[in-house]
Amino acid sequence: MTVVADYVPRPGSRTLTALEDRFEVIKEIGDGSFGSVHLARVRAAGSNVARRNSMVAIKTMKKSFDSFAPCLELREVIFLRTLPNHAHLVPALDIFLDPFSKKLHICMEFMDGNLYQLMKARDHKCMDAKSVK
Repeated sequence: MTVVADYVPRPGSRTLTALEDRFEVIKEIGDGSFGSVHLARVRAAGSNVARRNSMVAIKTMKKSFDSFAPCLELREVIFLRTLPNHAHLVPALDIFLDPFSKKLHICMEFMDGNLYQLMKARDHKCMDAKSVK
């Protein structure tokens, strides 16, 4: 996972990049109390996160932040940064603060649906092996 605070830029390069520079936002796929989730495509500038043109989900927090330090104290960010690598867990690919909008963005692999939707759709029936994996 890349976190902006851990990034050491090359001399002469831009240290902070906006969301639009790194990703092409396609559509909103969810909205909640603390933020919204958008489907996005990785641009060349975001290729250190995932392959160029791959699809990712980006959660944008509604709250604005003046610096990256308070972002690192959020429970969600602490949890995502300490999450171990595991085949059955979706890690955060990148966590960064947009220097222009002052919004915190969490970039993750795009998953079509979630565990709650899968469990609700099964209607008290056992899951098949393909769904479990």
